[in-house]
Amino acid sequence: PAPPSGSAAGGGNGAETSLDIIAPPGKLGVVVDTPPGGGAAHVSDIKDESPLRGKIKLGDRITAVDGEDVRGLKAIHVSMLLGSKSRNPQRRITVSREVD
Repeated sequence: PAPPSGSAAGGGNGAETSLDIIAPPGKLGVVVDTPPGGGAAHVSDIKDESPLRGKIKLGDRITAVDGEDVRGLKAIHVSMLLGSKSRNPQRRITVSREVD
């Protein structure tokens, strides 16, 4: 039988790049989710009022927060960590992104 259609998401070449996004204090307006098969939390929604709109992209995988590796954390824990640092003048969010 043929594989189900739509199983290959994105169609990129699989290459990834890592980049740092500097987030301001306060709410970020970004929703993170844990993939069904596990793995690093990824950005699943960006609210219109997000200060990171245009910097962070849907599907970006969050790999570190202020240099702390978060690849092993579930999305809820990544959100809590970002929230706990919301009063900091800035937060450095390291993401892994597929290159088109």
